[in-house]
Amino acid sequence: MKALVLIATITAALFFAAGTAAAADLTNSTLPVKQAEKFYILPIEDIKSSKSNSFQLVVFRSIYNFMRIIPSVDVPEDNLMNDLFWLSPVLAKWDRIKQETAPKQVYDADYILYGDYDVKQKDPEKVVIRIGVWSKADNKNVFTKSYETATDIEIFDSIDLILKNVIEDVLKIDYSLGRLDFDIKAGSEKYDIFINNKLIDAADKKDYRKSMSVLGGQTYTINIVRPRDGRIVYSETKTLGAKENFQITYFATGSVIVDPVSYAQRGQKFIYTVDGKQAFENEEFTNMNALSNHNIIVVDDHTNLIYMGSFNVVDGLTSHVTPEEKWGGPLHVKLDLPGLGIGYGGLAVEYFPWRYLWIEAGSDIGWYNVPELSATLYDIMPRFDLGYYFLGDMAADFRAGAGITGSYYIYFSQSAINQINPAYLNQINSSAYPGSGPVNAYDYSAGLFAVAEWKWFSLRVGASYDFGARSFFPVAAISLKL
Repeated sequence: MKALVLIATITAALFFAAGTAAAADLTNSTLPVKQAEKFYILPIEDIKSSKSNSFQLVVFRSIYNFMRIIPSVDVPEDNLMNDLFWLSPVLAKWDRIKQETAPKQVYDADYILYGDYDVKQKDPEKVVIRIGVWSKADNKNVFTKSYETATDIEIFDSIDLILKNVIEDVLKIDYSLGRLDFDIKAGSEKYDIFINNKLIDAADKKDYRKSMSVLGGQTYTINIVRPRDGRIVYSETKTLGAKENFQITYFATGSVIVDPVSYAQRGQKFIYTVDGKQAFENEEFTNMNALSNHNIIVVDDHTNLIYMGSFNVVDGLTSHVTPEEKWGGPLHVKLDLPGLGIGYGGLAVEYFPWRYLWIEAGSDIGWYNVPELSATLYDIMPRFDLGYYFLGDMAADFRAGAGITGSYYIYFSQSAINQINPAYLNQINSSAYPGSGPVNAYDYSAGLFAVAEWKWFSLRVGASYDFGARSFFPVAAISLKL
């Protein structure tokens, strides 16, 4: 049973590799591969119909995977071989088959390898494998032979002997072996491995290693393809001699471009280091290992740390790493405080697309006493500001700048406004806003402002134009940046 488990384990690996081979052949190969005689390889038959097909898979996959990449023969995909499995008993009795009544599928091939096996339940356990090869040119079986082997690892020695006998006796090719050794550092990528346009395996492990025997004296074209974009990342054509080993090595690599420091101060100079090597702005680093993290450090010309971080690259792609200088950050909440004789307070959000330029959106609330009504009028003022620091920035304690502002007033309540004596409205309009019309329930304005800030405190003064009153009015506010 231990032998059966061992073979079943090996079979699973072989079956997976061959399962991927059912995919389409590699197109756009660098060199065309000349195909010759069509060689069918049928799964061998278990003549006792046992529930286990371990030996069938081991023998079939080993023979099939070896012969399908020999450049001088054409081995169809394995789904056809499985569909033609029923031909095996026909070919075994070919000497009693009349040519005119033979299955037409037989004559689609130049050669057909078939066979069966019989497990002998003895101690130690043995298996007898019978192999035959039918030839279209001779219209008969040109090869028949039995092999007896143990059911442990020794079975692979018998498979090697089967291959040697078939290749030398039927195909008349010298059976000398070379070896291909694959070492692919795939990381998170997946690669397809093609030999002579045949998909043989998928390298989808971070560290992929595989060794396989090939026929010496034959020319093999090895391609490693990245399915993500269909690109051939490795291509080599090699003719191996007897007992020659050939190493196929591929490491996933990518490139990175170091961008200038984002939110940099005016006139500031930086020193960049990538993986301990000096770098420069907009410099591209190529052939970087895609399997591990890379580090970048940026200091200013006074050796103050500006940025430190890590990044990864993607195989075959160019990435960007953009250091950001440590500062107050691109987003701030601003609380407007009532004061300076103005009954306004509110909340706003500032966003800095650049460390000197900000966009502000918020809303303030105002209130006004109306003695004639013994009441207070209120308004809500959504506003939008655009500002620029001419001195300092959010990383500095003191900063100063200027900007433009736009506001829209919505007054409450209209019923209170309607109760005001029209003569009084005309009076206050003519005195406060000469030439203006009556008080409305809404209004809008635009203006300019200057701002001076110390740490989290802000003082803003300016003037705006009221389009409803057709008059300028002063603006003053104290704010706290949270």
